[in-house]
Amino acid sequence: MTRRDSLMNIHGPLFDPPPAARATDPDTSHRAEWEHTSSGARGTHCRMILEKIRVAPGLTCRELAYELPLDAYEISKRLSDLSGAEQIAVNGTRRCRFSNRPARTWRAVS
Repeated sequence: MTRRDSLMNIHGPLFDPPPAARATDPDTSHRAEWEHTSSGARGTHCRMILEKIRVAPGLTCRELAYELPLDAYEISKRLSDLSGAEQIAVNGTRRCRFSNRPARTWRAVS
């Protein structure tokens, strides 16, 4: 299964994801990336986050973690994937209701 195949939605490819592991990362990181992508988890998580951002734009990473069954670390990684694929963009910055710190908020591009 290719990366593109794992990020399919019912209408076709969501996007072709960038590598999640750097060339200098250890083999364990590359193995974890392969498993996360080829299992479909990476694509499923991207779709979940994108759909939530479409119906509720302006959430921070931690607020998305509160709304979805994913932790903030996973959401942060998938926000990077979605942003790199130009599926989402920064909506602005405001205080997160959970961390009380300035945080980026997100909106869907398409």
